[in-house]
This record gives sequence, structure tokens and C-alpha cells, in this order.
Amino acid sequence: MLELETPSIEEVAKRIAEATGGFTGGPVERFGEVGQQTLKALKRAGLSRYSYVLDVGCGALRLGYWLIRYLQPDRYCGLEPVPKYVEAGLQHAIGPELAAIKRPRFDHNSQFDFSSFGVKFDFVVARSIFSHASPEMIGRVLDSFRDNSSDDATLLVSYNRLLSTERGKRIVDVKKHGEWSWRRYGKPYLQDLAKERGLRAGHFGKPFSGQVWLHVTKRRSSSD
Repeated sequence: MLELETPSIEEVAKRIAEATGGFTGGPVERFGEVGQQTLKALKRAGLSRYSYVLDVGCGALRLGYWLIRYLQPDRYCGLEPVPKYVEAGLQHAIGPELAAIKRPRFDHNSQFDFSSFGVKFDFVVARSIFSHASPEMIGRVLDSFRDNSSDDATLLVSYNRLLSTERGKRIVDVKKHGEWSWRRYGKPYLQDLAKERGLRAGHFGKPFSGQVWLHVTKRRSSSD
């Protein structure tokens, strides 16, 4: 991993919160921990330094802080509809020297369109996106993954599982705030959405914070 002079991860999170009006992608005190957890999950799924990776909903680079340092140059791409979050992350979590070496790229479309990067991604990761997204939005993510990834690619997305009292349901819209809300999904329903697109989906790893990773692939089998 490239070593450059940087402030502590705690200081990075505080500076980002000040620059964005409080946004760091989650609790400011967990900025470093959550990013590391996600990187470890990607490594368990087969990530290497040479993988081409798309970070969906990259925000202020909570995961990007770790991924950009880990990956080879030109391998990291981030999709985030709010430019000021990315700008704060680049300034405080990455810095101009590291950005010039690693050359991360970003796009700000809100339609989950991965095609603008012109890359066939090996990994696409989206933490806490399906926990808010509508079924239509999830469909767009799956479509874009299918169309803009390598044959052996992995999509790793976390979502909120149904409660034990909600078993048998497909979706529970907790807050009912429109397309971007707070939702819980049934695993069979998400698997059906994937199957409709020729994809395979299964759980990956242990649950965390009420969520679990869904591991989606084109050709390899995913555990059920």
C-alpha cells in the first residue's frame, strides 16, 4: 500500500463532516471502521490490486479512502450524484498527490448508469444502497452491472433483511418517502430480480448492522 503523509482517519472524517455539513456516509466516528469492513469483504470475494472496481454511492470516499490506496492506478471508479461529497473526500481523504498517482475517476449521474466509465468492471460494490432503493432502482443497478462488467465479475451489495415477523413478504417500505426511502427486502425476491437478468445471487458473509451482503455474479455459483 502506498504510504504518503496523511492525517489520522478520525481527523479525515471530522474534516469531511465540516466540509459537507455533517455528511460522511454514516456515523462520523465509524468512518474508518466501515470503510475497512467493506474492503475486507471485497477481498474475501476475490478482489485484487489489479481489479477494476466501481464504488456505487461512493459519497465522501468512506470506502474510497481504502480502495484508492489499495488498487493499482486507474482501477478505481466512483459513482455519486452529489459532487460536493466527492470533492470533500478527494480533498481530505485522498489529497492531490495521491489522486495524481492513482487517478480515480468519478461520475455524478443518478440513474445508476455505469457505462460512462467505458470499463468492464471486475467488482461493483454498493453498501447501504439497496437498503434505500426502490425495486426499479435495484433493477437499474442489476441491468448496469450485467452490461458493464467482465464475465467473471462480482456485484457486492448490502441490504436490510426482513424481520422474523415479516417472512414471506417481498418488500417492507419502512418510511414510505418515495423512490429513495428505507426498505427491507426478502432474499428470494432479490434473487428473482437477479435471475430475470441472467444473474445469480446469494448471501455472502455474516450479517452486520441489520444488513447482509448479497453476492451477485454472471457465471459463478453464489451460495444460497
